[in-house]
Amino acid sequence: MLLAVSGVRSPKLGPLLTRLVSRLNPDLLALCGDVNVGRHVLRELSRFRLVMVSGESDDVYYIKLAKELNALLDGRVVELDGIRVGGMGAANPS
Repeated sequence: MLLAVSGVRSPKLGPLLTRLVSRLNPDLLALCGDVNVGRHVLRELSRFRLVMVSGESDDVYYIKLAKELNALLDGRVVELDGIRVGGMGAANPS
């Protein structure tokens, strides 16, 4: 199952998102921009197979962490179980 999430712009929603993802246990979690739930939540979500494209309201530290976690797809195409997935983010390149 693919779970795609976008537009969650409050760190207060991080625990709710974490519970939802833990309950659904998706094969792939795609954060599709403007998912500002906090860096600690992003680290926690990285225990799932995670990809992310940046949104215009994502902060630079959040985007850098996604890159460190090898989850950021901005300008990249990856193959996941034989399916090619690409990303084009809205944030300015850093």
